[in-house]
Amino acid sequence: MNNTRILRASAVAAVALLTLSTWAQGTVWLPAPGAGSITAGYMAASADNKIGPDGNSARLPTSFDQSTFTIQGSYGISDAIALDATWGRSTVDFAGMSDSGTIDLNVGLTWRVLDEIVSGGPSIALRLGAIAQGSYDVGAAWVIGDSADGTELSAIIGRVFDNRIALSAEVGSRV
Repeated sequence: MNNTRILRASAVAAVALLTLSTWAQGTVWLPAPGAGSITAGYMAASADNKIGPDGNSARLPTSFDQSTFTIQGSYGISDAIALDATWGRSTVDFAGMSDSGTIDLNVGLTWRVLDEIVSGGPSIALRLGAIAQGSYDVGAAWVIGDSADGTELSAIIGRVFDNRIALSAEVGSRV
């Protein structure tokens, strides 16, 4: 197996393990009042190698396989306030053991403080979220979620340039 394939497999595994707890939840572009959307997603990841702390690749004792199905919804309460939620189910097989269960439920309320159309500058929003732990084995090495209930607060900034390119960033904290 060449190094490129090893690195690619390791990257996929790392992203699969990390994305569930690091998905940015917020956006400054809120749905219209009374409108909403529902999005379904599916992710499948597999790896047979890992990259250690020293940067060298090492073979896993067995392959790592994870599949995750998510449902994400959003609803515009007003012109500047929206509700969002993400929930799903995941299955992991690793080292002869497996776990499956619901992923953490994440529900948030976003308040757009500034709208770029009105202000001429970037749109800015604040998001307050709640996390409810899913139904998975907390003691496993490949934990499907954050392993606890919690809250999160973030600030989001975004702007559309020339009606062609949109850039946004979110910074926040979880407890």
